[in-house]
Amino acid sequence: MLNEREVSHADGARTIVCGRFAQTGAAEDLARFFDIGEPPPPPRGRKGGGRFNISITDAILAARVEHGRRAWVWTHWGFLPSWSQRPLFNARRDKLVKSATWKSAFRQRRCLIPATGFYEWPKVNGRKSKEPFHIRRKDGALFAFAGLWEEGADPAGEVLTCSSIVTTEPNELMRPIHDRMPVVLAPDEFERWLDAGNEKPDALLPLLEPRAWPAFEAYRVSPYVNRAGQEGPECVAPLKAPPQQPTLF
Repeated sequence: MLNEREVSHADGARTIVCGRFAQTGAAEDLARFFDIGEPPPPPRGRKGGGRFNISITDAILAARVEHGRRAWVWTHWGFLPSWSQRPLFNARRDKLVKSATWKSAFRQRRCLIPATGFYEWPKVNGRKSKEPFHIRRKDGALFAFAGLWEEGADPAGEVLTCSSIVTTEPNELMRPIHDRMPVVLAPDEFERWLDAGNEKPDALLPLLEPRAWPAFEAYRVSPYVNRAGQEGPECVAPLKAPPQQPTLF
């Protein structure tokens, strides 16, 4: 399995879209926003509560439908297909219909992944080094990534509920930062995305088209967030210096 160094944006080894994110919403806000009658339980083996620097392979919270009702589930971030030792953290919109990895989950096992922001590491002003940016709603409110879930097994054979974040082409805000972006769904789209009886791609794919994010902003944050495991509000605090325009080149 990949470790954090092998997938970190800051180290430049691989490019993972939305490889870190924050979820600092209060339990009662989560329950209300996702229309689930009870707050999420803490993940097994770890205290609950919001986190400012969630990393790939971590336990992440998701909302899905169970027995006709929305319910919380803690998932392992990264699909673990039997044919690969590398977990798959992102599911590309253009691969969901035909890819054997994704097509079954896309039709039958969709979820919502709560977040309050996410990070990307673009190059700034042509420099070789990358600098962290935080992308969030301007009002700091909760939002939801479109996700897929699956039952998988880690290399030791332990069965895990796994999840992946769906990505699409970038909008105007994200284009200077990354060549892809996570899909963010509006609350009035939750029902259609979670409806397990809706298996028609033509009804689902329009939800995943890139769209403008007028309610979002992107700003530079401290390199403190570069290291997995660093936590606290300093991860999302804007740098005092004015943000520079990022570029992919």
